[in-house]
Amino acid sequence: MPLVEFKKLVQNARMPKYTNEHAMGFDLFAPEGIAATIIPAGQMVSVKLGFATAIEEGFGVDIRPRSGHALKGEVTIMNAPGTVDEDYRGEWILLMKNHSNKDYIIPNDKAVAQGVVKRRYTAHFNEVNELPDSSRGKGGFGSTDNKTDNQTNHKNDSLMNKCFPIHNPF
Repeated sequence: MPLVEFKKLVQNARMPKYTNEHAMGFDLFAPEGIAATIIPAGQMVSVKLGFATAIEEGFGVDIRPRSGHALKGEVTIMNAPGTVDEDYRGEWILLMKNHSNKDYIIPNDKAVAQGVVKRRYTAHFNEVNELPDSSRGKGGFGSTDNKTDNQTNHKNDSLMNKCFPIHNPF
């Protein structure tokens, strides 16, 4: 089990906690004494958690939104999943966005987000002239949905070009 050292930066910071022995993620809370975290309609706010950590070497933490906030209030974390690297020693801060047209209130006794400890792997990149063939090929953005053998999904290619025109500066 990886060790995460926890340091309060404000007196009322709350230690993350797992809700039960089967939980994959641990809950993150705003500091105690704050009545609620209020995220105005259509706005993004920084939620300071009031603590810093030292995560055991070889591990990191993914910060994820709580599904209940997304369902009830269209609230999410902007860079989800956020990443806390093992060498980061600054305050944990969430960038939360309310996509709805009503203010969203998270009572102080409710978690604002969750964290999942993940093992760190370092990839080795090797430049090649050609990539090996695969059954998927260049298909992306839903190309594997209802796809039959030897069928290419070109509708997604045209959709991507409409949404994200490709401008190659080279």
